[in-house]
Amino acid sequence: MTQISAEPSTRYVIAAMSTRFWLYVLDSLLLVPVNLLLLFATVLLPTPVALAVSFLAVPLWFALWWRGLSATPAKMLCRLSIQPALGPGRLTWSVILRRLAAQTGVPYVISTVALLPASAEELESGSGWLLLAVVASWSWILVDCLWALGNPQRQALHDKFAGTVVVERIRR
Repeated sequence: MTQISAEPSTRYVIAAMSTRFWLYVLDSLLLVPVNLLLLFATVLLPTPVALAVSFLAVPLWFALWWRGLSATPAKMLCRLSIQPALGPGRLTWSVILRRLAAQTGVPYVISTVALLPASAEELESGSGWLLLAVVASWSWILVDCLWALGNPQRQALHDKFAGTVVVERIRR
């Protein structure tokens, strides 16, 4: 494993991709209650406000966890954290915004562009436009994650863009 820190009582090693994958799944499951609240909010709020809340809630969730603890709840369970690639430290808002732009912003843009040609009637009738948007955005997520397999520091594209690595904290 690659050591990225020389702190006397703690060392950090690059996290395994399999661990990162399962923690991503766990984080997604932890977001189910948040998404249910968002779904409920879309019924109660006017449409523009509901759209703004639904687009901002999940990125805000991640941003606040990353800024406060450099990890999501699932990563914290396994002593993983997101660190600047140059060495341990607190994530800046600039780094967090770059990471969010690549991790969640790109799928949002891809799915929005995929839906542009669709009319409201086509979307309501269950046409293929919605499926296209889902497949297109998940294709980005797959490419983003698979990128880490060929990278020595196991950086996904969102990590490369933000200059971060996901590490495991090992106490001596």
